[in-house]
Amino acid sequence: MEDEKEKPKVIMLDGKEYDLTTFSEIAMANYTGVLIADQELKHISHQEAMVKTARIAYASTLRENLPPAMDSDTE
Repeated sequence: MEDEKEKPKVIMLDGKEYDLTTFSEIAMANYTGVLIADQELKHISHQEAMVKTARIAYASTLRENLPPAMDSDTE
């Protein structure tokens, strides 16, 4: 089995490849921040989808339970 330390960890940023093992502490901290922000954006996106789905269900049930509209009187 190949040792992970032997294999460079490469990331792609702005169309360029970078070896993570050459990152300074500041660069690594900022890279970690980017990863955390990406994870949070994904989480927020999933939450948004759930809330939109719930809203559709609530609106559908609301429509089914509304009284007749005031402007739909038949004379």
